[in-house]
Amino acid sequence: MTGKTLIMLWIAVLAGLFLSSCAFNLFGSFELQNLLNSGTTDQKLAAAAGALSGKDYDKAIALAGSVLNGLLDLGLSNEQLMKLLDSTSTLYEFAEALYEKRDELNDQAIEAVKIILEAAAGKSGKTITDVISDLENIAEELGLDLSQFMPKTKNDSEPDFWQIIETNAGTIVSKISKFFDEAHVLKLLTSGYYVLATATQTADSSPMYAAFCAWYDLGYMLNLIFDINNDGKITDEQLIKNTIANSASFTTDATSGLYNDERACDEFVWAYEIMSEVIGIIGVDLTLPDVPATSALCNAEKLSDLFDILAGGEE
Repeated sequence: MTGKTLIMLWIAVLAGLFLSSCAFNLFGSFELQNLLNSGTTDQKLAAAAGALSGKDYDKAIALAGSVLNGLLDLGLSNEQLMKLLDSTSTLYEFAEALYEKRDELNDQAIEAVKIILEAAAGKSGKTITDVISDLENIAEELGLDLSQFMPKTKNDSEPDFWQIIETNAGTIVSKISKFFDEAHVLKLLTSGYYVLATATQTADSSPMYAAFCAWYDLGYMLNLIFDINNDGKITDEQLIKNTIANSASFTTDATSGLYNDERACDEFVWAYEIMSEVIGIIGVDLTLPDVPATSALCNAEKLSDLFDILAGGEE
């Protein structure tokens, strides 16, 4: 076989593979569109579960989201469903509708929520397993036993939630700050796991979902606290960059992300109320003061002022 013939053969093989791949993708896209347009709820859930198992997260989210789309009165198009995680505004709308209509969800809707949450966490790199080793180290430093979702206090006094966070903020930020980027995804995960924690009233599942909710909720609150430029990320903030490089450099003299930001303060209060509830479901022995006033949060210029308010100090 001549070199020219061999090259032509390889070109033919590569072209065939390319065309086969295109045909497969076109078929897959057609199948997805068909399911979104005319599939039954059971068909969508089954296909979404299969996509999730195959780590086709976008497909899983689109199909499970389609199940919830009508129930939540969102009116999202197929294209929006297929790119749900890519649109900050749409995902915020989805998360808020999920929270507001949590009492109207049937068993099939709950299954759809479970799929969306697992797929969203998987695609964004926010599954617990993504940070479990760092999380275990942090939990040990904080005196928490993750396996039991209960604190092992290092003294006889009851620990204060925000005092723990403030004291260990440098450690938390330096190890897993990237996990707290993408505020819109954190809000979805918070809303979703809150729905599961309150909808599945069993001794085993409810505390588990509540613990996941508390974790993502804490991430959302820390995002709001540290995000100065309101882009949903904290790893681009100078304080966080410095802390990642050296955890001891963390300072509460920095400006609070809630300062003079009414929307962020409203979101923080929403997240705080959820945390207050899920801590009760988990049963952890932590003190969480009453929800602070939005005006007090907005007026706290420095992180030190904010943490003082959160710890129940003067407003």
